[in-house]
Amino acid sequence: MKTVVDTNVLFSFFKEDSFTRRLIILNDIEWIAPEQALHELRKYSDIIAEKSHKQVEPALEILREYVQFFKLEDYSTYLGEAERLFSDLSDAEKKEAFEDIDFVALALKEQCPLWSNDKLLKKQNKISVFTTTEMAKLLN
Repeated sequence: MKTVVDTNVLFSFFKEDSFTRRLIILNDIEWIAPEQALHELRKYSDIIAEKSHKQVEPALEILREYVQFFKLEDYSTYLGEAERLFSDLSDAEKKEAFEDIDFVALALKEQCPLWSNDKLLKKQNKISVFTTTEMAKLLN
């Protein structure tokens, strides 16, 4: 099974004993994400380092062993379709949903589910979106 994993989920990977880290490492899933996720993780590297008590770059290299990151040009043709999935939302909700539009577009391209705890992403019916709790149940 192939699954897109969003940045907020990936933040949990940096805690050595996190449940999310175990799900990613111990399951035979093809985890994928847009490269945007790497940029976001690096943007917040000081906070990640402070909370995890680890250097971020070595941990990112470990993460890259489990998650394949896609360039924008790999899924850019699906961005319009991804945006249309949220056309019925309020302007405030659209703004929030569009922060994750790359993840939705990649899920559309790869025809796979998305692992995200963002409830707004469930307000569309084209791709399956699983929370961490739902993903854990699915994998057990």
